[in-house]
Amino acid sequence: MKNNLIFKAMEFGDDSRSIIIMPDHFEIHIEITDNADYENHKEPTSLEVIITFSRMENHDYEESVLTKVHIFPCVDVPVDLFGEFVIEKAGINVENAMLERICKDISEFLTSMDEDETSFDLEEYSNSWGCYLDKLIAEELLILEETDIE
Repeated sequence: MKNNLIFKAMEFGDDSRSIIIMPDHFEIHIEITDNADYENHKEPTSLEVIITFSRMENHDYEESVLTKVHIFPCVDVPVDLFGEFVIEKAGINVENAMLERICKDISEFLTSMDEDETSFDLEEYSNSWGCYLDKLIAEELLILEETDIE
């Protein structure tokens, strides 16, 4: 039997676990978004990073989604800078760095797998990714602050 990448996740709460057998070829998509509800005239109050793992065949469609991970940054980002992270360069930098980190973590897991580790624990890794996300956002905030001072 060939070795499949298996994700372990808590998709429905603390009282359940999901086992997701990943296909050989899948896509990882990172998106920084805010919680604004412009249709109901509600301004954003927080940022969120959504990491989506999808099948490649129909990766643009919701039915191809294998699982999603939601990470809420702990770094305090002023609301007036949300656009910098949602649609501007700072956010693109964070998304690209997160994507590289996630790919690296999965690759390292696969190449160092032993008999004791049977699944890639998304909860465990999402905690690590959250810390890394906070570091990236803090670095981008410093860059934005420096360019604003100049």
